[in-house]
Amino acid sequence: MLWFLAGLAIWAILVVSTLVGVRSDLEEAEAALTSVAESDDLLAADVDQLLSDLTGSQDRLANARAALDRRPLRPLGWLPVVGRQYRSAKALVRTADDVVSAAIPVLRAAEPSRIDRGDPIDSIRLLSDRLTTFAGVVRGVDLGPTDALAPELAEGRNRLAVQLAELEAEVTRAELGLAALDGLLTDGRYVVLGANNGEMQMGSGMPLFVGELELTEGDVELREFGPSEFRFPVTGAEVVNDDLETTWGFLSPANDYRKLTLSADFPAVVGPQALELWRADTGRTLDGVIALDVVALQSMVAVAGPIESGGVVFDGDAVGAYLLLEQYEEFSLDQRDARRDRLGLLAEDVLASVVESDWDPVEMLAAMREVVAGGHLRIYSASAPDQRGWEALGVAGRRAPDETGVFLLNLGASKLDPFVAVDVEVDTERVGDLVRYRYGITLANEATPSVPVYVAGEWEAIGLPVAGTYLGRLAVAVPANAVDAGFVGERTIEVIGPDGFLDVHVSRVEIAPGASERIAFEFSVESERVPAVIPGARVPAATWSVDGSPVDEGEQLSARDG
Repeated sequence: MLWFLAGLAIWAILVVSTLVGVRSDLEEAEAALTSVAESDDLLAADVDQLLSDLTGSQDRLANARAALDRRPLRPLGWLPVVGRQYRSAKALVRTADDVVSAAIPVLRAAEPSRIDRGDPIDSIRLLSDRLTTFAGVVRGVDLGPTDALAPELAEGRNRLAVQLAELEAEVTRAELGLAALDGLLTDGRYVVLGANNGEMQMGSGMPLFVGELELTEGDVELREFGPSEFRFPVTGAEVVNDDLETTWGFLSPANDYRKLTLSADFPAVVGPQALELWRADTGRTLDGVIALDVVALQSMVAVAGPIESGGVVFDGDAVGAYLLLEQYEEFSLDQRDARRDRLGLLAEDVLASVVESDWDPVEMLAAMREVVAGGHLRIYSASAPDQRGWEALGVAGRRAPDETGVFLLNLGASKLDPFVAVDVEVDTERVGDLVRYRYGITLANEATPSVPVYVAGEWEAIGLPVAGTYLGRLAVAVPANAVDAGFVGERTIEVIGPDGFLDVHVSRVEIAPGASERIAFEFSVESERVPAVIPGARVPAATWSVDGSPVDEGEQLSARDG
């Protein structure tokens, strides 16, 4: 009996010391994993440091896994209550170890030293393959018993279950996005809408150029890329979404590429209608639509490297400066055809460079994320799987029920939008179950009468008093279920109509150079429905604040308490 008791005591000491060591390993591993998971910007993070953190976690988890599998601890699994705790602990450690081990090859595929800059498609496919393997591990985890666990073990299990569910959702989005990107680059035929930030509409520049882009295993061909106005009117095109016709029917938007972005809903209105216009216009049915503007082209060139076009070398900043202003200084109004030819050549050279030159896919994705967040790049696909991929990457431009936006729609055929600052001050007030949002919208025209004649537009022909005068429409979009929405004071209301989940209120504005105008707008929504700001794609971007605190586009207008 004494020998038995002595042996039991020694076994107990071994068990306790092993469990203490396991706990220490798990705590350090969790700390490292948490620091990785809470990284604000994984695309911009130091991949080498992330790998170092995960490798350290892997070593700790491997130690803990081996310790729990030692023979002295196996009898714990036979016990009625303790055994459940032991089996649960083993399952949690095994799962964490498997997930970390599978995550490391994914990160290695994104290491700068391993990226094949000469063949981005191969790099994307390698990353996609490793991500698929990782996804299989995440989806096949077994966290062990759930009933009657010790409080600390139950808490750890629940925390890991939540983290794995979030990770699975992220992995699924990444898989869908990479598949769509691979399909686009290797076998994609898309309508391209070239938007001009000098002439703005609802969350996008006006599509002043249109063409057909074909991508085949890294080769690019841009066909029939030219001014949208030369294709107006497109006959025989059907209306794919009644909201566009209901709200903007007096402008005949369904037969004019330039009117497509009178809607802020890209996947429901702009993309499908652009495909239908191209089908009616050319007889060809393509895979989808890509809309990009000056900011998108500028960012692409910044990553892909300088390009030569028309005997001139452009880096990213130079492309942006040329497209926004310098082209209008170079060409006069009677040289319109030459300017358009120059723009078409530049756009083709930029797209060819992005597809054919050497660049880092991870760096490009990081740059494009900022572009997408600002509304400067949108992609629509008629294929449901590919469309899910674009939505997963956030580039689809889908609108949500609880959103709002303030947009200037250029009406004077000028290129003055970059000279007009838009500032929106939001005050909130809780009234029962509602929140009242009061917008103070300040529009300041910072142009001068000496702006290039191309920028000023043909101001005399449309009856404006002086060159540099901005003529446009102010459009405020609010949730469709908003209460008592409208402009405050005496204003002529040109349009009130639906745009998917939104209602759009429109009033005309005319602002002389050097002048400003402040316009008030109000609406109420239920207190639990907090609207988020729709990116406007302006250059420079509109500024927003709510109750005195700055808010970025894409963020919510959270009402103050009290």
